[in-house]
Amino acid sequence: MEFSRLTPPTYNKKLLHMYLWLLDDESLISSHHKSKFIREKYPEIYKEFKSITFPEKLPFFQLFWHFINDDLELKLGLCPICGNRCKFNFYKFKGYRKHCSEKCLRKDTEALYQSGIKAYNSMSDEKKISRINKIKSTILERYGVENYSQTSEFKDKVKNTWENKTQEEIDIIVQQRWCTNLEKYGKLNNGEKISKTLLSKDKEFWDERNEKIKNTSLERYNEEYYMKTDEYKQRIQDTWNNKSKKEVDDMVRKCKETTLKIYGFESYAQTSDFSKYHNKRVKYDGLTFDSSWEVIVYQYCKKYNKNFEYQPNVKLEYEYNGKIHYYQPDFLIEGKLYEVKGDHFFDGDKMINPYNSFINEQMESKHQCMIKNNVIILRGNDIKRIKEML
Repeated sequence: MEFSRLTPPTYNKKLLHMYLWLLDDESLISSHHKSKFIREKYPEIYKEFKSITFPEKLPFFQLFWHFINDDLELKLGLCPICGNRCKFNFYKFKGYRKHCSEKCLRKDTEALYQSGIKAYNSMSDEKKISRINKIKSTILERYGVENYSQTSEFKDKVKNTWENKTQEEIDIIVQQRWCTNLEKYGKLNNGEKISKTLLSKDKEFWDERNEKIKNTSLERYNEEYYMKTDEYKQRIQDTWNNKSKKEVDDMVRKCKETTLKIYGFESYAQTSDFSKYHNKRVKYDGLTFDSSWEVIVYQYCKKYNKNFEYQPNVKLEYEYNGKIHYYQPDFLIEGKLYEVKGDHFFDGDKMINPYNSFINEQMESKHQCMIKNNVIILRGNDIKRIKEML
């Protein structure tokens, strides 16, 4: 392609931009020739360009690029990290590089992330697996774990970062999170979207997921769930033991304030969402039960003609925090009182509330009331045995 064979376009900035891009080849004219070409072939454009006073002195063709792109204030071509002007690429009239230096490029996490995502998506499945395994083996070799976030070094860094922040800085971070969630999801938190996504999954998904969690936990800790391990219980105990009463009171107060701000209640357990997802009642045989386990006990009593009453007219009294409370057992069977409770309501020998730790002490007072009145508590293994007899 020769310069003399190119036909100049009509007076149009965009067409001229394209035309100059086509001209820009190593075998073709220099920047000086291009400026001369513009002055001779496009005197109106040249005159308009020369009448402009730009805020910064730059080479002719670089300023002409800003003119073509309607950027008379020279706002384009600035580094998003430091604000310095980036290097201009004269070849094929491409404009500016995205960053002024390699140092700034490495500081732009979003650009690196998008670049990494693009490169990762272009890989084959085999190459992706190979890359992941290579990363894991490198981290394992350096730190002794498959993921850097599992190292004590990483945990200490995170802990130190938060400990060195003032309460004002923490409040600003929390507010920024809320603003982001409001902008993206229209709510302070994204719980509803997560709930909808999880609720849309079928039984096969949940069975597979739960089985995977159990197998991983069994492999690592010899328990189906990490929360059942002595290590987890000791960690929780140590965490709370190391806190002063003032720190505990402050944490409780902040939790209540945050929950009140988000949900309008001091405890999430008081919300309708909690009742919807955690207090699912079961209708059976014209009655409404608090759980499917209670239905199993009811079916057992019916099958073996037991003399029983569901939610009998029995109220047991106990005291907590200077106030009198009443408790009603689930069943009266053959003259004995029974209570159906899941294993997650117990931490060792103590009864807790897994959904609201603020009332754990009240739950234990209720538990002592059961023991005092000889109420028999049916837990996981008991229900399993009863179910086998149906």
